[in-house]
Amino acid sequence: MSLVVWDDSYCTGIKTFDEQHQVLFGLIDNLLAGVAENREHETVSNTLDALLEYTKDHFAAEEKEMLAHAYPDYEEHKKEHQKLLNNVVAYYVKFRADDTLSTADLVRFLIDWLQNHIHEMDKKYAPHLAPKV
Repeated sequence: MSLVVWDDSYCTGIKTFDEQHQVLFGLIDNLLAGVAENREHETVSNTLDALLEYTKDHFAAEEKEMLAHAYPDYEEHKKEHQKLLNNVVAYYVKFRADDTLSTADLVRFLIDWLQNHIHEMDKKYAPHLAPKV
Protein backbone atom coordinates (compact mmCIF):
# COMPACT_ATOMS: atom_id res chain seq x y z
CA MET A 1 0.00 0.00 0.00
CA SER A 2 1.30 3.41 -0.94
CA LEU A 3 1.82 6.30 1.44
CA VAL A 4 1.89 8.76 -1.44
CA VAL A 5 -1.06 8.70 -3.74
CA TRP A 6 -1.55 11.03 -6.66
CA ASP A 7 -4.92 12.72 -6.71
CA ASP A 8 -6.44 15.75 -8.40
CA SER A 9 -5.37 18.06 -5.56
CA TYR A 10 -1.85 17.89 -7.04
CA CYS A 11 -2.89 18.91 -10.56
CA THR A 12 -1.39 22.13 -11.81
CA GLY A 13 -3.34 22.06 -15.06
CA ILE A 14 -0.09 21.73 -16.99
CA LYS A 15 -0.08 18.23 -18.44
CA THR A 16 3.68 17.82 -18.77
CA PHE A 17 4.37 18.92 -15.21
CA ASP A 18 1.53 16.85 -13.79
CA GLU A 19 2.91 13.78 -15.58
CA GLN A 20 6.38 14.51 -14.25
CA HIS A 21 5.01 14.88 -10.72
CA GLN A 22 3.34 11.49 -11.10
CA VAL A 23 6.70 9.96 -12.02
CA LEU A 24 8.16 11.44 -8.82
CA PHE A 25 5.29 9.87 -6.84
CA GLY A 26 6.15 6.56 -8.52
CA LEU A 27 9.80 6.81 -7.52
CA ILE A 28 8.83 7.32 -3.89
CA ASP A 29 6.41 4.39 -4.14
CA ASN A 30 9.28 2.24 -5.44
CA LEU A 31 11.35 3.23 -2.44
CA LEU A 32 8.54 2.32 -0.05
CA ALA A 33 8.00 -1.03 -1.79
CA GLY A 34 11.70 -1.85 -1.62
CA VAL A 35 11.83 -1.09 2.08
CA ALA A 36 8.75 -3.23 2.69
CA GLU A 37 10.36 -6.10 0.74
CA ASN A 38 13.68 -5.84 2.62
CA ARG A 39 15.49 -4.61 -0.50
CA GLU A 40 16.36 -1.40 1.27
CA HIS A 41 19.97 -0.86 0.16
CA GLU A 42 19.36 -1.64 -3.51
CA THR A 43 16.14 0.35 -3.58
CA VAL A 44 17.56 3.42 -1.83
CA SER A 45 20.54 3.42 -4.18
CA ASN A 46 18.41 3.14 -7.31
CA THR A 47 15.80 5.61 -6.09
CA LEU A 48 18.30 8.27 -5.11
CA ASP A 49 20.04 7.94 -8.49
CA ALA A 50 16.72 8.27 -10.30
CA LEU A 51 15.47 11.11 -8.11
CA LEU A 52 18.59 13.16 -8.64
CA GLU A 53 18.42 12.87 -12.39
CA TYR A 54 14.68 13.21 -12.72
CA THR A 55 14.31 16.18 -10.37
CA LYS A 56 17.08 18.05 -12.18
CA ASP A 57 15.27 17.54 -15.49
CA HIS A 58 11.87 18.36 -14.01
CA PHE A 59 13.09 21.52 -12.29
CA ALA A 60 14.84 22.64 -15.46
CA ALA A 61 11.61 22.17 -17.43
CA GLU A 62 9.60 24.18 -14.92
CA GLU A 63 12.19 26.94 -14.76
CA LYS A 64 12.40 27.15 -18.55
CA GLU A 65 8.64 27.75 -18.80
CA MET A 66 8.68 30.23 -15.92
CA LEU A 67 11.37 32.26 -17.65
CA ALA A 68 9.74 32.01 -21.05
CA HIS A 69 6.45 33.32 -19.66
CA ALA A 70 7.85 35.88 -17.20
CA TYR A 71 6.58 34.19 -14.06
CA PRO A 72 6.94 36.89 -11.39
CA ASP A 73 8.08 34.54 -8.59
CA TYR A 74 10.68 32.78 -10.74
CA GLU A 75 13.66 33.63 -8.50
CA GLU A 76 11.92 32.44 -5.34
CA HIS A 77 10.82 29.22 -7.02
CA LYS A 78 14.28 28.58 -8.45
CA LYS A 79 15.83 29.06 -4.99
CA GLU A 80 13.37 26.53 -3.58
CA HIS A 81 14.33 24.07 -6.31
CA GLN A 82 18.00 24.49 -5.47
CA LYS A 83 17.34 24.01 -1.77
CA LEU A 84 15.42 20.81 -2.47
CA LEU A 85 18.13 19.50 -4.78
CA ASN A 86 20.78 20.28 -2.17
CA ASN A 87 18.83 18.21 0.35
CA VAL A 88 18.53 15.26 -2.02
CA VAL A 89 22.26 15.52 -2.78
CA ALA A 90 23.02 15.55 0.96
CA TYR A 91 21.02 12.34 1.45
CA TYR A 92 22.75 10.85 -1.59
CA VAL A 93 26.23 11.73 -0.31
CA LYS A 94 25.47 10.36 3.14
CA PHE A 95 24.16 7.13 1.67
CA ARG A 96 27.17 6.71 -0.63
CA ALA A 97 29.69 7.63 2.08
CA ASP A 98 28.70 5.41 4.95
CA ASP A 99 25.39 3.70 4.32
CA THR A 100 24.01 4.92 7.68
CA LEU A 101 21.25 6.89 6.08
CA SER A 102 17.97 6.54 7.94
CA THR A 103 15.51 5.29 5.35
CA ALA A 104 12.64 6.51 7.53
CA ASP A 105 14.11 10.04 7.50
CA LEU A 106 14.61 9.87 3.75
CA VAL A 107 11.05 8.68 3.15
CA ARG A 108 9.60 11.40 5.42
CA PHE A 109 11.68 14.05 3.67
CA LEU A 110 10.68 12.89 0.18
CA ILE A 111 6.98 12.64 0.96
CA ASP A 112 6.93 16.01 2.69
CA TRP A 113 8.96 17.60 -0.09
CA LEU A 114 6.83 16.28 -2.91
CA GLN A 115 3.46 16.97 -1.36
CA ASN A 116 4.32 20.39 0.06
CA HIS A 117 6.31 21.59 -2.92
CA ILE A 118 3.48 20.86 -5.33
CA HIS A 119 0.75 22.27 -3.08
CA GLU A 120 2.65 25.33 -1.90
CA MET A 121 4.99 26.26 -4.74
CA ASP A 122 3.85 24.67 -7.99
CA LYS A 123 0.20 25.56 -7.50
CA LYS A 124 1.29 29.20 -7.36
CA TYR A 125 2.64 29.16 -10.92
CA ALA A 126 -0.32 27.24 -12.32
CA PRO A 127 -2.65 30.21 -12.91
CA HIS A 128 0.16 32.12 -14.62
CA LEU A 129 1.59 29.30 -16.75
CA ALA A 130 -1.33 26.97 -17.50
CA PRO A 131 -2.99 29.24 -20.11
CA LYS A 132 0.37 29.71 -21.87
CA VAL A 133 1.97 26.27 -21.84
